[in-house]
Amino acid sequence: MKRIPILVIGLLIAFSFQLQAQQNWRWQNPFPSGNQINDSDSPSKDIIMMVGDAGTVLKSTDGGQSWKRINTGIRQDLYAVATFGPDTALAVGEDGIILRSTDCGENWRRLTSGRGEDLNGVDILTKDIIIAVGDSGTILRSFDAGENWNYQPFPGLNSNLNGVFFPTPDFGAIVGDSFPPFGGPPIITSNDSGASFSPFGQDPNLASFSFNSVFIPKKNPAKAVLVGNRGTIVSTTNAGSSWKIPISPVNVPIKALWFFSDDDGFATGPGGVLLRTNDCGDTWTQIISPTNRDINTVVFPDSTRGYFGGGFGGMFRTDDGGLTFTNLQSGFFPQLNDVAFLDDSFGIAVGNFGTILRTSNGGDVWNPINAGTIHPFEAIGTTENSPSTQFWAAGGTFGDSARIFFSSDSGSSWLPQPIPSPFKLFGITFSDSLNGTAVGLNGIIYCTKNGGKNWIKKNSNVNEWLLDVSMPNDSCAFVVGGVGRILRTKDSGNSWTPQNSGTLEWLTSVSFLDDSIGIAAGNKGVILRTQDAGQSWENISPRNISIDFTDIFLQRGRNKNAGFSNVFVTAVGFGGTILYSSDGGSNWTEQYSPFNGQIWGMHMRDSVNGWVVGEIGTILRSDGEKMSVGIEELTGNPVPNNMLGINYPNPVRNSHTRIPFSIPEKAFVSLRIYDMQGKELFRLIDQEMQAGEYEYDWEVPKLNPGIYLYQLRVDGRAISRKMIIER
Repeated sequence: MKRIPILVIGLLIAFSFQLQAQQNWRWQNPFPSGNQINDSDSPSKDIIMMVGDAGTVLKSTDGGQSWKRINTGIRQDLYAVATFGPDTALAVGEDGIILRSTDCGENWRRLTSGRGEDLNGVDILTKDIIIAVGDSGTILRSFDAGENWNYQPFPGLNSNLNGVFFPTPDFGAIVGDSFPPFGGPPIITSNDSGASFSPFGQDPNLASFSFNSVFIPKKNPAKAVLVGNRGTIVSTTNAGSSWKIPISPVNVPIKALWFFSDDDGFATGPGGVLLRTNDCGDTWTQIISPTNRDINTVVFPDSTRGYFGGGFGGMFRTDDGGLTFTNLQSGFFPQLNDVAFLDDSFGIAVGNFGTILRTSNGGDVWNPINAGTIHPFEAIGTTENSPSTQFWAAGGTFGDSARIFFSSDSGSSWLPQPIPSPFKLFGITFSDSLNGTAVGLNGIIYCTKNGGKNWIKKNSNVNEWLLDVSMPNDSCAFVVGGVGRILRTKDSGNSWTPQNSGTLEWLTSVSFLDDSIGIAAGNKGVILRTQDAGQSWENISPRNISIDFTDIFLQRGRNKNAGFSNVFVTAVGFGGTILYSSDGGSNWTEQYSPFNGQIWGMHMRDSVNGWVVGEIGTILRSDGEKMSVGIEELTGNPVPNNMLGINYPNPVRNSHTRIPFSIPEKAFVSLRIYDMQGKELFRLIDQEMQAGEYEYDWEVPKLNPGIYLYQLRVDGRAISRKMIIER
């Protein structure tokens, strides 16, 4: 058994949940994705690969007319991709992640980089030699197709490195952020396939510049074009002895650069910036852009066909060298706040600007419905207790009045219902086709007994914002809202009784199976449950989760008398988080989500069939289909339990405890200590390790008595155990 000396390093925040690989959430809107696209490459005219946030890998083999989303099983952002020949591809990104494909992007294998810095650029020089660059001056070089990586920082250049480009296998350049102590522009070049680098000019006037991308003509290695922040464009024709700063048409960061000949190229940036040059960067012209979203990447497989990608998953193509463009993404983009389904086919999603989207085929196609309003909808309600074709959409505008619209034909047409409230509504629900409750700003509650033809104001006796309501039957309802507020009625809303939630965090969602068993969720990871109609609420907040939850759903299992032990729970929130529990919230798993933005609403037909909606028009669907994960190391289970032993002594009553663990094969290993709020306190190990059995002897610093977590991460997979400190 090996013993490891003490090493306490910096701080990062991480989740310790297992990814539930069998649950497949996939994009329905926008399509093929709404995640930011960060880079692209095109090995041939019709084959295009794009990578982006939340592990996004998209591939098309027909020029972008259709797309395949490769489920990599990771949620780290991918910042760069490079291809070599018809089959080989490398993708790099957040936390030093490196993925490799040998079948043109169909399947990916995670490689061990040995580093934790974000990697921002990659280029494949030969079938064996690869260069990747990243934050804090990171330069990695592999000479065996990525199986092993050498860390070779350049002396004196400690800024973030953003791009790498080798026009030939021998010669290439790396560019990055400004680093004045370096004494010149942050660009270094290599003449020996990246084995060594040297400065490319020493002009001190450019030492404060930051660059994102570089181009060097294959036939003229003394010339270079660099683009960067504040619209910066610089060029040289004499290997950096002198530099020219052409007049830039823009004053925003230029993110990407691509030349399809030694003279003709494009540069792109935020807000749809699209620049073109015909003289190798000496002069630039801003051309009419097909989008106002960020353009982060451009690639031309030939002189006429080009692909562009960027913000909100936007992508487009040109077939005439940039004269005209074709949109390659479909969908609707207003923020969606809630979703409800009548059955597996008919559903409605509602959102800002009066948005109503309707589907009749389970979400494969969504169509906009004009309800005649521009006021935002915050909630959609229907009744699931009996066959129905009815929907109610509720919302309004701050400083205006409440809005409720009603549909009796499965969402095809909508009519407003009168509600005499000056305050915006946040939640609405119906127990059947007649009895409903709506809640909103400043403690307002309205009830109806005739399907919304008349809404009657009820006295809640509170002023907090009320954000959601659950109505298990026509006389009982539960309402949640600001500063931990929970209200209950047993008499159809005529009177409301406050309940003690035990928290001051805002509660945003509530769901009840019947008049006794329910659950509520809210900000900072708070989840509560009750089995006695809210007389007492138990805090079951998942450990190491501090995101804001926005919606929660309960579904009873087959055994209706088993209490929470046979209740399925799904909770969603910010960061694209989707959590699942099969035992009423006693234990949680994090489901793989292909989205890292804000989820606002959810509807589950059962424990595996459902939809979530969120910002930028996001709609994700799960139908119980197993996810085909295209990444080798992440297709199996997370770290097995027997790889992380129980620390001893435990409880810890003196200054030392030992943490045993084992590594089955060479891997990048991290051992971290967290408090119960999920804050990382210490990083004990963060390095590549050989296979073997280990024991970490930790000299415990002065910590408050209590329960702490220690977590083992092996190539991104994790397992955690509890440690009690009593001294």
